[in-house]
Amino acid sequence: MTGAFDDSGAIWVGQLELADALRVDAVIEPDRASAYWARVLVRLHHEPLGFVTIPSPGGAVDIDLLRATVWRNFEADICKHLSEDGLPRPDHLPLDGLECWDVCATEVLSPDRSELPISVVLCTKDHPGALRRVLRTLQQVEYGAFEVLVVDNAPSSNATRECVEEFAATDPRIRYLVEVRAGLSRARNVGLADALYDWVAFTDDDVLVDPWWLRGVERGIRRGAEVGCVTGFVPPASLVESAQRYFDERISWTSSLAPRVYDLDKRRDDDALFPYRAGIFGTGANFAVDRRLLERIGGFDTALGAGTPTNGGEDLDMFLRVLLAGRAIAYESSAVIWHIHRSDSEALGRQMYNYGLGFTAYLAKHILDPSTRWQVLKRVPHGTRHLVQLWSRARAAQRSPADAGYRRAELRGMIAGPLAYWQARRSERALPGSTL
Repeated sequence: MTGAFDDSGAIWVGQLELADALRVDAVIEPDRASAYWARVLVRLHHEPLGFVTIPSPGGAVDIDLLRATVWRNFEADICKHLSEDGLPRPDHLPLDGLECWDVCATEVLSPDRSELPISVVLCTKDHPGALRRVLRTLQQVEYGAFEVLVVDNAPSSNATRECVEEFAATDPRIRYLVEVRAGLSRARNVGLADALYDWVAFTDDDVLVDPWWLRGVERGIRRGAEVGCVTGFVPPASLVESAQRYFDERISWTSSLAPRVYDLDKRRDDDALFPYRAGIFGTGANFAVDRRLLERIGGFDTALGAGTPTNGGEDLDMFLRVLLAGRAIAYESSAVIWHIHRSDSEALGRQMYNYGLGFTAYLAKHILDPSTRWQVLKRVPHGTRHLVQLWSRARAAQRSPADAGYRRAELRGMIAGPLAYWQARRSERALPGSTL
């Protein structure tokens, strides 16, 4: 990835398609007058090549500077892609773009391939404005057969139902479901049970869905018969506020664009914490699973996730259980969902606390499980050193007292996570019909 920058002000985020005439489109149209940097995702035939970051005082993009920066950073990738399409190697990036749509060899663009139908599950709680925004982007997805199941979790009003019914009146792909008991895992399990198709993709209400998202998901599914889960690329939609920039640096979901398949046998990560470290495989904002596999391993753990005492960790737990079941996880960078980071410090502080809380709750679950206990415990020393290194780097890069507050919030959450998991398990056991 390219584009390190001096954090001296707001950054607006855009994207550039090299096959078209060169034009940067903002992901969310911000107040560009406050921006000093432009961070641009460079794509060729919808495939992400990476980011470049250039000065953009007042939000003005110097297209010649951008063109030169893109060519300097991605010349080899561009030429490799064009060579695979049977095209000659260019010696520069023309302002009219590469104009090579008709000869692209990428299977994501092929009109002749048979598409797997996919169910999309979007869980939400009392955010009708955000829901309306993400539903609009889902309606623009370029894909054949797919449905959208909106699961209204423990609603306090009819606002979500009314929003979904408004969209469903003109789009039969959209359906409304409700789970009256609070908990993201419960809501996801409801969507899973009602899905029509064998593959189910999950996202949240604080995102913008790329039109080619499901093409990328399907590409990951086709990486091999052993694939049981696909995760995708989650770049930030906006970096205007300092809280958003802090989160992007501290919890990065954009560290790699190379497709990857993980399993517990040959295709492992070199990280000593594999497969237990957070963020190795992806995030709950952008993943898809084989429905039958997930049902067989018990669905999402209802003692984990937002709306429970643990407030997270259900995605990490699900990724791990897919691997433990003998299946693989495919990371596919062409499956793009833009995430809208928290923009104010108070909301980010709560989020960092919940990240720490959910992570150690998930670890506590697998320490309590005899089948994984010693695999987790033997990684504790290395994990502790890893966290100390992360926080030391974060302290060295600290820009404001708020940054230290975010680190403390995360640490408080990590300390509280094991007890939170115990409390969540106890609550689950008290429910009628519980098997915990």
